[in-house]
Amino acid sequence: MLKLKDFLMHYGKLTSAALLVTLTVACGSGGGSDNILCGGEPCEDTTPETLAETEGTDGTISIGNGSGSSFETGVIAADIGAASLAANASTVLTVTVVDQSNSLVSDQANVTFSSNCVDTNLARFDRSAVVTSSGSASVTYTAAGCEGVDVITATSGEVSATISIVVEAEVISIGSGSGADFVPDELALGIGAGAQLAAGGQTTINISIANQDGELQTADVSSPTSISLTSGCVTQGLATLSSTSIDTVTGLAQVVFTDQGCGVAPDGTVDTITASTLGLSASVELDIAPDTVNQLEFVSVEPDILFLKGTGGEETAIVTFRVEGQLGGPVAGAEVEFALSTEVGGLTLPVSEGVTNSAGEVSVTVQAGTVPTSVRIIATEQSTGTSTISDGLTVATGIADSDNFSVVAETINPECWTGLQGNTVSITAFVGDVFNNPPPDGTVVQFITEGGIVESSCKTSGGRCSVQFTCTPEFVSDGRIEIMGYTIGAESFDDTNTNGVFDAGDSFVAADNDITEAFRDDNENGVYDDIQYLDFNVNGSFDDVDGQYTGPSCDAPDDGTVCSGSSTLHVFDSVTLSQSNPSVTRILGTENVPAVMPADTFANVFAGTSFFVANSIDLSPGDNNVFLGTLVLGDSNLNSLPSGTTIALSADNGEVAGSGFTVLNTNRPAFINIIMSADDTPSADGALTVTVTVPGYSAVELSFPVDDN
Repeated sequence: MLKLKDFLMHYGKLTSAALLVTLTVACGSGGGSDNILCGGEPCEDTTPETLAETEGTDGTISIGNGSGSSFETGVIAADIGAASLAANASTVLTVTVVDQSNSLVSDQANVTFSSNCVDTNLARFDRSAVVTSSGSASVTYTAAGCEGVDVITATSGEVSATISIVVEAEVISIGSGSGADFVPDELALGIGAGAQLAAGGQTTINISIANQDGELQTADVSSPTSISLTSGCVTQGLATLSSTSIDTVTGLAQVVFTDQGCGVAPDGTVDTITASTLGLSASVELDIAPDTVNQLEFVSVEPDILFLKGTGGEETAIVTFRVEGQLGGPVAGAEVEFALSTEVGGLTLPVSEGVTNSAGEVSVTVQAGTVPTSVRIIATEQSTGTSTISDGLTVATGIADSDNFSVVAETINPECWTGLQGNTVSITAFVGDVFNNPPPDGTVVQFITEGGIVESSCKTSGGRCSVQFTCTPEFVSDGRIEIMGYTIGAESFDDTNTNGVFDAGDSFVAADNDITEAFRDDNENGVYDDIQYLDFNVNGSFDDVDGQYTGPSCDAPDDGTVCSGSSTLHVFDSVTLSQSNPSVTRILGTENVPAVMPADTFANVFAGTSFFVANSIDLSPGDNNVFLGTLVLGDSNLNSLPSGTTIALSADNGEVAGSGFTVLNTNRPAFINIIMSADDTPSADGALTVTVTVPGYSAVELSFPVDDN
C-alpha cells in the first residue's frame, strides 16, 4: 500500500504557469481499496491519524475541483483558467465537496473563503461563506488594489483547497476620454483632431487620468493631483494657456490655449502641447494658421563701424530686420527687398532680397566703399509694401595717414638721471586717416626706445592711445632719449574729389609726403644713420623714399605719379625726452654745445643772444633797467633742468626785474634775462641771488655781487 507521503514524493505537487496550486492527496480511505492503484500497485492502508493530517480530505469528505475521476483534491478552480487577473477585475472561484467515491455530497456543507489581499482590504469576495447542498460552492473575487500573487483558501470543516492568483498591476495613464473611449498618451483638442486653429484663435485642451480600463483616477480633495502643461508657442511668448498648472480630484482637467501669433511659417506652425503628472505625460499637436503681415522693424547691425575698402580691416556688416504679424508674432517666409540710402564710395549690397526665417528675421550684407560715410539700409516687405530703415552704419575711417600720426610726451624733461629711477612718463600717439578722422578703435600702435623702458604697444580709442615710459639706470650719453611710435598706414595725398582713392585730380607731393621705412633717429639729425630701422617689406635693407605713392586705394592719375604697388607701410614719429638731472650747470656760450633738433642747434637758437658771463655786476647811480645778458642754466648734459624746477631772482642791492619762473615741459636749458636798476641807496655791498630748486632736492644758489655806488 503506497502511503500518502510516498505518493507525494512520487508525483510531486501539481503546478500551472499561471496557477500556483498546492494540493495534498490521500490514496484510499480507512482500510484501503483494491481498485485504487498507487504507482501501479494497490495503495497501502492509510490510518485515520494520517487522514486527519491531510489537506483536501478528512477521510469522509474531500474539497477540491471537479468530481469523479477528474476530481483534483485541494484545488480551487477559477473561471479565468491559467490567465492572470487584470487589476481591479473579478473572477469566479469554485470548489466542490465530494465523498469517498469522489461523488458530490448531497448533504449540507459549509465552505468559507479567505485571502491575504481580502484581509488587507485590497480585494473582496461577494460573499465569504457558502452553504451548499449540491456539493459545489462559488464566490466572486474582485481585486481592489491587490498586486502580485494572492493565495486564496477555501475551507470546509477540517479540509481546505487553495489557489494562487497573479493579479496584474494597475496601469495609470494620462490621456483623454474615459471608459472604452480613453486614449492614453494623447490629449484632445476642443476644435477636434486634425483641425487648424485660426490665427489668434483659441481651443480647449482636454486631459484625463485613467487606468487601462478607462476608469478615471480620483483623488481626495485635500490632496488633488497636479498637472503641469508646456507648449513651444507659450515658451516663445507667442501663445498663452489659461493655466500651466492645474489640479484635479475627478481625473479630468481642461485648459484653454490662445494663439498670439505663433503661426509663423508660410503654411502655419504645428505646436506640441504636453501635460505631465505622476511621472507620466501625454501630448497633442496643434496646427496654427499663419498670421498676416503687420509691420517690418529693424533689429540690428553688426558691426556698426567698418574699415574703408582695401584697408585690411572689417569691410562688411550684417543688417537684420524682422517681420511681425497682426498678433505681434514673427512671420516666416515673407519676402523682403533691400536698398542703400547712398552708394558713395562704392558701397554695395551683394544680395538685395531675402526671405524671413522661422523667427521672422531676414539679414542683408553691406560691403564698405572707399569713402567715410554714414549709410542706412531700406527694407521693404513685398506682400504689403511696408518699409522701414535701419540705424546708421558708419564707414568711418581707414588706416593711419602719415601726416596724421604723431607721438608726444606728457613730460619731456622728467628727473630721470639720478635718484628717481622708476619715474614714469605717459607717451601718447595721435592717429588720423586721410580724411583727418580717427581710425577704427583698436588700431595698434607700437613703440621702441633708445633708453629706459617703454610699454610695447597700445590700442587706439577715438584716435589716440598711451603707453608708460619708465626711467631706468641705463643712461644715454647725451642725456636725450629717443622714443619712436609706429603703426601700419599709408602716405598722405591731397584727395581733391574726396572719394578716398588716389586717382585723377589728386596730388601727391613727394617732397612733403614720401616717407622712408621707419627708423629711430637717436642723433636727431633727421636722416637714417644705420642705427635702427624697421624692415617693413622684409627685404633685408633700409628703403629710402621712392617718389611713389604708397597706399591702399590707388588708381594712378594722369599727372605722371605712379603707385608703388604696396598698399601699406609703417607711418612713424618720435619724441625726445631729456634724461634730466638736478646738477645745475651755467652755460656761458654756444661752443661745444650739441644739436638738439635737426637743423636747429644751440648756436641757431641763441643766435644774437648776449650771454650773461659776468661773475659780478657793476651799476652806476641812476641806472634803470639795464640789460646785463641772458643767464642760461641747464643740467650736467646741458639739457633742460627737470620739469617743475623753480628759478627765483632776488637782490639785496639794486633792483632786479622779475622774480623768476618754473621750468615746464621743455628739453632746452632755461633762459633768464638779467635786467637790473640801481636803487636809491648806492652801495658796494649786496648781491643778486639766483635760487634753483629741483623737486626733491636742496636748493642751489648762484650769487653775483652787485655794486651800484
